[in-house]
Amino acid sequence: MIKEIAVEPEVMATWSHFREIWDDCGVSRGRLICEYPSQWCDLVIKKARESSSTKASSIESKLKPGPGNPKSNKLIKTNRNYDPGKDWLNNAEKHEPPNAFDAVIARKKPRDNNRVLVAGEFDKGQSPWKTETGLEITRSTADLVKCARLLLNVSSELVLVDPNFDAYEPRFRDPFAALAQIRPDAKPWKRFELHVEHPHTKGRPDVQILQNRVHYMKQYMPPLVPTGTKLKVFFWQGKAAGKRLHPRFILTELGGLQPDYGLDEGQNEQDKTIISLLSETVWQSTWADYCETSQTFTLGKDCLVEIAGTG
Repeated sequence: MIKEIAVEPEVMATWSHFREIWDDCGVSRGRLICEYPSQWCDLVIKKARESSSTKASSIESKLKPGPGNPKSNKLIKTNRNYDPGKDWLNNAEKHEPPNAFDAVIARKKPRDNNRVLVAGEFDKGQSPWKTETGLEITRSTADLVKCARLLLNVSSELVLVDPNFDAYEPRFRDPFAALAQIRPDAKPWKRFELHVEHPHTKGRPDVQILQNRVHYMKQYMPPLVPTGTKLKVFFWQGKAAGKRLHPRFILTELGGLQPDYGLDEGQNEQDKTIISLLSETVWQSTWADYCETSQTFTLGKDCLVEIAGTG
């Protein structure tokens, strides 16, 4: 659902190409630019300056924002090897599935490789550039992970939102575990949160059910959370005339996805849901809604639970 794009430094150093590619990338567009090789940003800036481009400073400000400015959420780091004895395109092409780039944007295409696109000449409406920002998938752990894998692999913060999440039910625990453990070597999360709704009975907060939910969280969740990670579980109440706790989200510091039906598995293969990439604006507002200092929802007494991972 989200593609990893490699762009030749000389291509990205050309303002017309830079502007076109940059505007088409980001989680909301379904494309992330890989910094390949690791010093890719410096190479692009160097090439832009060497060409005496009047836009070299604009390119630099996008790739390497100054102090006080947020880092771009369109760029991701690579863990791929790079042979300095070969040219950039040969390096980019050598990576095969499942470690291949989804698309490679270069100045030329000397070999028959469907993943390689010539800058300024390819059809944006065709694969491998074309992306889908919304998909119908089965309500299965496998399909959910497939949609979220790249985003979670390159993120350090994960916020899951499902008002109806019930730790007692395996249909919730199994997808949760797969998402929690998706990072290479189950690397600890810098921030890991689960946001659910405070249980109600006849329209009023039910403390007894809350205590049961908290008990099951503490009983079942530790082995699902990577060792070294602390999971924070929030039981929120909506404010009068405010937003309802209804939508489900998979959020990271780079962007987010919205599975329409929820983060639980369905009953069979015919059970489907729609999953969509969040626009930049919606992601930013949702990211602000679901945090410890949220101004949108109310966190009552004993409604924040911390769980140390043992997985």
